[in-house]
Amino acid sequence: MFYTSYLRINSIVKSLNEKNIIRKPLKTLIILYILCCFTTDLTAADTVISDPDHISTGIEYRGTPNIRLGDTFSYAGFTFGGMADIRNESRFNQGVLPNHNWRGFVFLYYDKSLTENKDLLKVTGGFEHESAHPTMGLNDGNDKAYDKVYDSTYRNINLNSLMLRLSSTSGSRYALTLLGDIQFYFSSRNTPELPINELTWSEGISGGFEFRYPAGSNCEFFISGFDRYIFQSRYKTEGNIYYDTDSGALTRMENYPVINNTNTVSAKAGFIFSSLIQDRQVSLYCGILYGNIFGFVDSREKRTVYSIGMEIFH
Repeated sequence: MFYTSYLRINSIVKSLNEKNIIRKPLKTLIILYILCCFTTDLTAADTVISDPDHISTGIEYRGTPNIRLGDTFSYAGFTFGGMADIRNESRFNQGVLPNHNWRGFVFLYYDKSLTENKDLLKVTGGFEHESAHPTMGLNDGNDKAYDKVYDSTYRNINLNSLMLRLSSTSGSRYALTLLGDIQFYFSSRNTPELPINELTWSEGISGGFEFRYPAGSNCEFFISGFDRYIFQSRYKTEGNIYYDTDSGALTRMENYPVINNTNTVSAKAGFIFSSLIQDRQVSLYCGILYGNIFGFVDSREKRTVYSIGMEIFH
C-alpha cells in the first residue's frame, strides 16, 4: 500500500514538474508531505537530546548561565511545542541571571509511522520558527567585529522553515535512534551582522543519533550527537559589515548574503532519570558545541563551547 501510494504520488509530481509548475528541488518535499497523509499509524515526533531545538526546561552553565523554558503538547497525531532560551555572553558584564540575548523556537509537527513497529521507521513533517534577539545594546567592551551585533542598531535572526524528518528507533534492552532532516527556509535571515532586515529563502540538512542503555532502576546512560548545516542563500543585499582591522573594528560596504552558510555540531552525554517527576524525564549531562553555535551570534563566528546542565522534558 505504501509503495503503491508512492508510485501514484510520484507520477503526479513528475507530471507537474514536466509542465514547469514545480521545480525539481521541491519534488521530494511534496512527495513526503503527501505520504504523511496516506499512512495511518500515529506516533509522537522524535528528536535527539543533543539537537539544539530539543524542547526542555532546564539550566546550563557554559562559562555563563543559560536558562531554558519549554514544553510540548500532542493531540491526534499533531505535536506542538516551544521554548525560550535566555543566556549571557562571557565577554560582557555578568549578572545573577542571564539577560544578554534570548532565542525563541516553536514548531507544529505531524508524525506518521511507516512500519507496523511504529518506532522502527517514521516520517515527520511540520513548520518551525526560530528567532533570536539581543535584550539591549551592549556598547561597553564590544570592540571586536563579532561583538558589534550588540549595538544600537536593530538586529535579529529570523528563521521560518518547512521540515521533513525520517527517524528510526531500534533495540530491546538498549535504544538507538537515528534521524535525518531536510529543511526549506523561507522569509528568513541568519545574519545579524547585516544591518538590513531583508528576508529570503534557502535550504538546510540535519542528522543526529542517540544511544540509551539502562544504568539502574529508572535510570539510563545516554550519548547523543547532532549536526545541522544551513546553505548560503543565493540572494544578497548591500550593507555595512564590521571587520577587524589594525585600527579596530571598521565597516565595509559589500554585497552580503541574507542567509549565510552555517554548521552547528553538538554532542551530549549523561544520565536520564524517569521516576523523579511524574510524566517527565530528567537528564544530567555534559555537552559540547562546535562551529556556528545557535542563538544570537554573528554568522561568521565559530566557537567551541563546553557545558554542564540539567533539563526536564517529556
